[in-house]
Amino acid sequence: MKEQQHYKLLIKRYLNGDISEKELRVFIKLIKDGELDNNLLKSMDEDLHHVFEQYDGLSHKKKKFSWIAYAAMVCLTASLMFMLFNTKNERITAKHELADQVKPGSNKAVLKLASGKEVVLGEENDDPSLGQDNIKLSATESGLLVYEAERIVEGYRSEQSFNTIYVPEGGQYQVILPDGSSVWLNSSSSLKYPVSFAKNERRVQLEGEGYFEVAKNENRPFYVELSGQQIKVLGTHFNISAYDDDHVTKTTLLEGSIEVDNLSGQKMVLNPGEQSLKRRGKPNIQLLAVDAESEVAWKEGNFLFNESPLLEVLKILGRWYAVRIDNSNVPNILYNGFISRNVSLGEVLKMLEKTGDVKFELTDGTIRVVR
Repeated sequence: MKEQQHYKLLIKRYLNGDISEKELRVFIKLIKDGELDNNLLKSMDEDLHHVFEQYDGLSHKKKKFSWIAYAAMVCLTASLMFMLFNTKNERITAKHELADQVKPGSNKAVLKLASGKEVVLGEENDDPSLGQDNIKLSATESGLLVYEAERIVEGYRSEQSFNTIYVPEGGQYQVILPDGSSVWLNSSSSLKYPVSFAKNERRVQLEGEGYFEVAKNENRPFYVELSGQQIKVLGTHFNISAYDDDHVTKTTLLEGSIEVDNLSGQKMVLNPGEQSLKRRGKPNIQLLAVDAESEVAWKEGNFLFNESPLLEVLKILGRWYAVRIDNSNVPNILYNGFISRNVSLGEVLKMLEKTGDVKFELTDGTIRVVR
């Protein structure tokens, strides 16, 4: 009983923004350890119940979300659509008139067909001339590219033709491949794939970040090729982050099972909640236990920072808001928090400044840190 009262007190102080640094560390640990379970929800206000119910509705499938995601959602209210927790409560006085004009990213991409033709995606496009190899292709305004097989082809072509979808900075896009598998692409990412998969396997190439829901087919394994790695899948849900400027590739499994191959003799099978991590220039793959749902917060329309260095935070913002980052004066500050991806860049920078330790300015399309 005393523990429950203590949990309630921590949550109230967190929501009110008057939580101390020591209490914040305890709060984060409780979240990570799963101590704040669903029993606590019953004692919360009805408006918080409503927030949680809304968040469950965002999921593509009904499943139990991690408490890091739940705790982040507690921060949402009708008038305040994002919250970043920190150890100081100074009022934000900096003005970001230019940054306020930088709108969040949207559903946009460029599709390069095997013929070399390029199609700008973002508006509804159902052009019969885009179809190839008995495949009907259509794009919707909601950011979805769909391949539909008009008939099953038993004799697969020996020479495959490939399409490539490029998602620029400030963009995101979803693709439903000819086999029914879905791929969500984050900003500054690309996916190369055959118009028709081979008879004995399905193989694609990824650069940047993508979330995969692979249609199960034991007779035709699904492979994702990365720089220096290969992922083998039968049917599962997982996220890959492989940006060149991150110097690290992270593969996180949410459901099913995958095999990660570093192409140098090391293979590793992942279970749900595990992440393989490979640093550029290092041969071996590390296996980590992580909060898998937090790794795909971007797909649900959110930023979720969990002990994230400021430089990493700025890289993420740079990709989504299509701005450059001056990393010459970035301090080593760690951030924990949850912010909607649907607000302006200025709003995000104001929340980051709420720590009182750092200020930002946007000039000539570049974010700079000013101390």
